[in-house]
Amino acid sequence: MIKGLGSCMVTGRSYYRIFTIAIYLSQILTLVVANCRRLEICTHIYQTNLKGGEIQRGPTPQYCSILRTYHKCLKGTGRACRGDLQYHTMQSLTDQWLSEFECDNVIEEEPRSLEPILPAHLNPVEQVCHWEGSDKTVFCSVFGDPHVITFDRRFQTCSSIGAWPLVDNQYLAVSVTNEPLVPGSPASAISKVTVILKSTSDCSPERTYEASIDYLPNMFIDGSDAAGEGEIIKVVEHDPGRFVEITARHLAIVVYIRQIGRHLSIAIRMPSDLLETGVEGLYLCSQGCPTSQRLDQRRNEVFRLPREAAFAACRDYNVTDVFLDACVFDVSTTNDAMFTLVAKVAQSDYMQLSNNELIKGRTSLLPRLKNKVDRDVAYSSVEYSGPGRPLMFFCVFITFIINSIYCVYF
Repeated sequence: MIKGLGSCMVTGRSYYRIFTIAIYLSQILTLVVANCRRLEICTHIYQTNLKGGEIQRGPTPQYCSILRTYHKCLKGTGRACRGDLQYHTMQSLTDQWLSEFECDNVIEEEPRSLEPILPAHLNPVEQVCHWEGSDKTVFCSVFGDPHVITFDRRFQTCSSIGAWPLVDNQYLAVSVTNEPLVPGSPASAISKVTVILKSTSDCSPERTYEASIDYLPNMFIDGSDAAGEGEIIKVVEHDPGRFVEITARHLAIVVYIRQIGRHLSIAIRMPSDLLETGVEGLYLCSQGCPTSQRLDQRRNEVFRLPREAAFAACRDYNVTDVFLDACVFDVSTTNDAMFTLVAKVAQSDYMQLSNNELIKGRTSLLPRLKNKVDRDVAYSSVEYSGPGRPLMFFCVFITFIINSIYCVYF
């Protein structure tokens, strides 16, 4: 029986249901319309490994090994490509080919050269492939606007646009690309990160990792997630699309790469001995920002939000010291409250990876507020990044229509 429209009252509970469904719908649409760049990379690696058609599709050890790598690469893209028809097609095809060519058996039956098994104390790999240098480590981090914490614990804020190297030594090279955040403002943020773990004798081959906004892969650019004896270098995905850790055990190197909102950040820990293997040049982690690119936070006059309101929002995340200064600067400059979480996570990474030594260069933007700031005013002034407003309004409209039909017919 069809109800009259007049009998369908929109109560507070109905509004809550509309809002909840709209949130879920907007998140689903965001995932579906996202670009599935990982699929393109996996397919490119697969085609490259086939060497222009020299290796034919069939039940051979060579092809099965390539197919298995392709299948593993596709499997790692599931979260980013779940709404992509081509992804699901290729996933089904690789499953079918692995079964059709009996690749598990083919690879197991591949003849291998017999190598003598040496005792552990005579195995050169066991002796060489672990860190034997000093236990003293150094820490570098780039986050937010961007802010840099150098190896010698200096804190700086940069207006560096374009590609900048952070580290370059005999074993590790790291670079970032910064892009402007707000027109007319000196604010910028990391949009791309490149990490190169260089080849070190017999321990591991060279591997390159690249990340960009909305693309934090769980693998190196060749499709592998580990390399070297006993997976001595490795990419570990802690939170898909948000947090990746790269480790090189034989060098005691740890790299954290994160995406929070539309912003990337990076934190690096490595032995201090590796500083002596660096090449000459301007590297942000060792030299800091060029003098001409440094920003004096206290003299910055471009604000989209009063500092007092930004301070209230940042203090609610319990950030302290230079991380509080960075948070206040970023939020007041951009009016994007997502920077509160950026500062919070950067502080957490510092506490986890560094020796918690005092950082030099505190700007003390707001050491003490004379007047108590109304927290409600602060939050009403700060914008939070999330699903785009047009998309959100569209989802609310569609959900409202669905709810109305539900009331009429059910």
